[in-house]
Amino acid sequence: MKNSKKRIVRLLLAAFALISVFGAAMTVNAAAPKLTSKKIVCYMGNSSYAQLPIKGLSKATEVVSNKYGSVKAQYSNPDIAELRTSGYDIEIEPKNPGSTDVTFEVKYGKGMKKTKKLTCNIEVREYENPCKQLKFGSKDYASKFKKTAYTFFVLKGKQKLSVKAADGWKLTGIVAHWMQGSGPNKVKSVKIKNGQVVDHNHYFQVDLIFKNKQTKGEIRFFV
Repeated sequence: MKNSKKRIVRLLLAAFALISVFGAAMTVNAAAPKLTSKKIVCYMGNSSYAQLPIKGLSKATEVVSNKYGSVKAQYSNPDIAELRTSGYDIEIEPKNPGSTDVTFEVKYGKGMKKTKKLTCNIEVREYENPCKQLKFGSKDYASKFKKTAYTFFVLKGKQKLSVKAADGWKLTGIVAHWMQGSGPNKVKSVKIKNGQVVDHNHYFQVDLIFKNKQTKGEIRFFV
């Protein structure tokens, strides 16, 4: 009798667990992707494209785009920027300074039968150097970023990395990358502190991430 009761309890618990799982799955599938900000500022001369602040992109969603990754969008001014996607994020490729309203669609839900139309404004600004000081050891490299975030030098050796943001900017992160084996999935990353000794013989790239205090737009350096 006790064993029968235990089996019944287990069955009920299993049933409740299944209901919870399927209920959660249905909730996830039913949720439409959404923009967390309707106004995005990005900069010319950046070393990487800014990402559109959108939540909910996953295997259960599909950004309407062509086979080359260009998002099928409507632009009030198509000469300003273009949206591109890899499926799990949307990048903003700046073309010229200015502002444009953008409207695009994301399919979601069972069978991708639901469609969510999203609209935002993208403002592209001229590049400005967000870095006041970039010392690796005793040498300051900040002047190399005076006109653009694109640079063609790599720091070498093992030295202390010290970074100071320019007025109106904030250093929000330093991320170092190295290879563990070979292949794209072998790239490892770690956050490091400002003022820490960095072994650039081990790391093949260090990202410096700056955010404008007013516009919230980001500029990244790769060194």
